[in-house]
Amino acid sequence: MKLILVNRFFYPDTSATSRLLGDLAEHVSGFDAILVVSSRTQLADAGVRLKPREDLGHIAIRRVWSTRFGRRHALLKAIDMFSFHLAIGVFLLRHVNPGDLVVLKTDPPLLQLVNTTIIRIKKGKVINWIQDIYPEVALRLGGGLIPSWLGHIISRWRDGALRKARANVVVSHRMQAYLASRQIERLHVIPNWADEQSITPLAHRQNPLRDEWGLADKFTVMYSGNFGRVHAFEDIIAAAEALRDEPCIHFVFAGAGAALPQLKQQVVGLALNTVSFKPFQPEQLLRRSLAVADLHLVSLRPDMEDLLMPSKLYGILAAGRPVAFIGDADSAIAAAVERAAAGFAIKAGHASELADRIRHLAKNRQDQQNLGANARAWFEREYTRSGNLWKWQALLLGLRDGDNCAAVELAGARKQ
Repeated sequence: MKLILVNRFFYPDTSATSRLLGDLAEHVSGFDAILVVSSRTQLADAGVRLKPREDLGHIAIRRVWSTRFGRRHALLKAIDMFSFHLAIGVFLLRHVNPGDLVVLKTDPPLLQLVNTTIIRIKKGKVINWIQDIYPEVALRLGGGLIPSWLGHIISRWRDGALRKARANVVVSHRMQAYLASRQIERLHVIPNWADEQSITPLAHRQNPLRDEWGLADKFTVMYSGNFGRVHAFEDIIAAAEALRDEPCIHFVFAGAGAALPQLKQQVVGLALNTVSFKPFQPEQLLRRSLAVADLHLVSLRPDMEDLLMPSKLYGILAAGRPVAFIGDADSAIAAAVERAAAGFAIKAGHASELADRIRHLAKNRQDQQNLGANARAWFEREYTRSGNLWKWQALLLGLRDGDNCAAVELAGARKQ
C-alpha cells in the first residue's frame, strides 16, 4: 500500500507547503512506499527545470510535466495551474492502486475537483490537506479574479468532492467551522508547524545578522514571509510613517509576494528611511532572520480568517518573539495571541494604536522578553513539528487500517 502526496512544489523548493510536505513524507511510517508527485519547477524560479524522477532516501519523487509561464500574468499563471491539474489526473489514473492513500494539498487550488473521482475509480482513499479554501478566497479578494456565478458553481462542486473524501484536514478551527457549516464531514484540525529543534530563541548578541543588516542598536519590527493579497499592509505603513522620527525603531520587510512591489513604491514615495527590504530568507538562515526582530507583524484581512491561517506565525513563536496581529480584533487568532500573552492584537484601521504599542514595547525591553518567552511556550504547546506529525501519523494509520474510528480520533489528540 502506497502513500501518495501531491503538491505543485516540492524539494528542492523551499516554500512553506514544500517544507510541510517534506516533513510529512520524511517522518510518516507504516506504508510500503512514499511517493511525492509535484511539478518540475520551483515557486521562486519558474525557469528552473527539475529532473522528472528522483529518490530522496525512502521518498520517491515523481515530477510531472506542466507549463512554466510563472507569475508574469494572471492568465499565464492560470494556464500553469490547469496544466498541472491535467498532468496530475493522468498520473493518478496510471499509478493509484486499490487501498492507496492519496493526500491532495491545495496548491494549486481545487486539486480535489476531478482527482477525487479518479482516485475513487482506482479504489484509492482521498485525504484533503486544506491550507486555504478556494474559490472563496478569490471571491472575497474581488478584483475580477473570478466571476461570482462561476465561483458559486465551483464551490458546490468542491463541497461534493470534500464529502467523498475519507478525511479533510484543515489547519485551524475557524476553517473547520466554515466547512462544517457547508455540511462537510470527516474534518480534522491539525495545525501547521515549525521545527522546534532548528528554530529556537537566539539572543541578539549571538546573531550576526543584526550587525550585517545594520540593526545592532535598533528596536526592529519585522514582517517576514509571503506578501500576499490576503494580508493587509496599510496599517503597517501608516505606523511606520507615524514612527519615522524615532530613529531607534526600524521596520524590516523580508520575503516575496504579489503585494511587495506596491509596498516598495509606497515606502519610496513616503521617503521612509526607517524601513528596509530583505529577500526571502533560505531555510538554513531562518533561525537567525526571525531572531533579528524584537517584534513580528502578522496581518490578515478580517474577512479571511475562516479561509486560511497565516503560516508565518509558527516560526515566529518558535523563535520566541512577540507577535503583533493586525486584522479582526475579535478573531480567533487575536484571542489566542492575547490569551497566550504572546503579543497583542490591533483592529484593522487603527494604525495609531499599532504605533503606540510599538513605541511602548521599544521602551520596555522586559515586557518584550516576557512576551517572547510566552510565545515560545505557546508554540511548544500547540505547534511543534513532532507533535503535529504524530497527529498525522495517527490519522494516516487509522485510514490505512480501514478507517478504524478509534485510531482516527487519535489524530485530534496530542501524544502523551
